[in-house]
Amino acid sequence: MINLTNIENINTIRILDDNLYFVNNNLFKLYKFDNDNEFVEVVFTDFKINKIFKVKNLIIVTDQSNTGYKLLAEKIEKIEDFSLDSICEVSGIAVSTKWISYEPVLIRNYLYDIVNSKLLWEINSPNLRFDKNLLFSLNSNGFKVYSSTYNNLELEFLMPNSKYNWSAFNYKNELMDHQAEIKRIIGVYKNIVWITLNSGRLLGIEMTQGSIKFDTLEINRYIGKKPLFSHYDPEVVASKDWSLYLLQYTQLDEKNGVLFGLRNYYYFEIDLTDPANRYVIYDASDSFLQFKIEADMANGYEWTWCENEIYFGRNFTEFNNLGVFNRLTKTVTWATRLEQDNGQARNISKIEYGSGTLYVLDQLKTLHIFKNQ
Repeated sequence: MINLTNIENINTIRILDDNLYFVNNNLFKLYKFDNDNEFVEVVFTDFKINKIFKVKNLIIVTDQSNTGYKLLAEKIEKIEDFSLDSICEVSGIAVSTKWISYEPVLIRNYLYDIVNSKLLWEINSPNLRFDKNLLFSLNSNGFKVYSSTYNNLELEFLMPNSKYNWSAFNYKNELMDHQAEIKRIIGVYKNIVWITLNSGRLLGIEMTQGSIKFDTLEINRYIGKKPLFSHYDPEVVASKDWSLYLLQYTQLDEKNGVLFGLRNYYYFEIDLTDPANRYVIYDASDSFLQFKIEADMANGYEWTWCENEIYFGRNFTEFNNLGVFNRLTKTVTWATRLEQDNGQARNISKIEYGSGTLYVLDQLKTLHIFKNQ
């Protein structure tokens, strides 16, 4: 890949319809970087844009307080007096929060139809988020799933008492007990909701009855020359603790029916045709070491991937900190170093990819744009 250009003072980036939208924080301008490698100014605002969405043919932005705005042909239209916390771009339905009073504090959550500018119904569940046309309400001990009409409860799941509690050593080498909590909902595949717990354990919850159908823990196959995880501790070989550590970084590939992830020098896949027996880990250390990079950026499950390529980062390193990993060959195929004028590495905050172009926003608010050769 070649570095096309770098742009400073960028607050946020988002790929929509293969075009990159980004915000210049100094000028409060929303730009589009189109397929012809041209910068197009979309709108000038008098507020800082926080997030960017597209609902049907409408561009929606939110400010720092999550107040929503429609970007129309000749004006910017504010969306009522409430914040937009989560938006389903397929249906145009948003979870909105409205302050009823400040003393005493009284808050209401509603579902709001953005296109038709209409409140639908009140929903007082915590931590609401969309997965396509399903609406999830998540807390540490369970979750609820609402149907695409958003007024029917499809599933309610509660964690079994103490079954998945776990123990681990802290930095003082003291064994500490932990209560199992749901950390993340990965997604839904063929009526199974896949979640990870704070221990890293992966569970598959059946949608119709709310029962635990899959509890994936054991590694079924390891492909590598050295003992698994021996890059870090020669005494550790395929331990359950390391398996749980990897599973925190799981992604869902619906097209191929697999869960997969990339962490440190290892790539793993779980074939969802038989997840309990097809959890495979690959040692890709040879190519990682060749390109002087490691997949250890925080929130690794938020890396960008497209088809068979994973675009990943590495933080706090004297070596390369941006790379591409091929899921078919199980190797790193490209890497480079983003650094400051003083030679220190630039840590990465967000990676996006579309139409052969890689967009990388670092934590110093510089946008780096790369193009496939």
